[in-house]
Amino acid sequence: MMDVLYPSALPRLAVRLAAALIAALCAFLVARRKNRLPAPWAASCAIAGFAFYPAGALLLLVLLLRPRLSGRVKYLSLAMEERLCNSMGLPSPLKNKLEEQILVVLVQNPKGLRIGANGQGIGVDWRGLVEPMENLVRSGNVRQREDNYYFNIE
Repeated sequence: MMDVLYPSALPRLAVRLAAALIAALCAFLVARRKNRLPAPWAASCAIAGFAFYPAGALLLLVLLLRPRLSGRVKYLSLAMEERLCNSMGLPSPLKNKLEEQILVVLVQNPKGLRIGANGQGIGVDWRGLVEPMENLVRSGNVRQREDNYYFNIE
């Protein structure tokens, strides 16, 4: 008799969770494609989608309408985020991401850098950068001219 008067809230909760997960996944994928930070967008859409379905869809629409950031802006914002974390004593967002650290240093030096100077900027020995730098050159993210390396993402 009590079940008839108070139906279970589990189906409604499951629908809300499904809406939140779908909104978060869509936001994560779109943000990555537009060179935006995917985690904050996914979290915002998930929370909004769980609380009120149209709010999650509205945030996703806002993300879809925003222009794509160039690679240079993306890595400059990562550099600012890393400086902010260092000044506040928080862990670096680029920890254990050597290729992204290389790109952050190169984007701050538009005239190009030698591999040794790039190693100094990251704080590692240049010999450890040879293989990641070759991978970045092969993928087209970095351009090499003689001994200098240049940021090449737009």
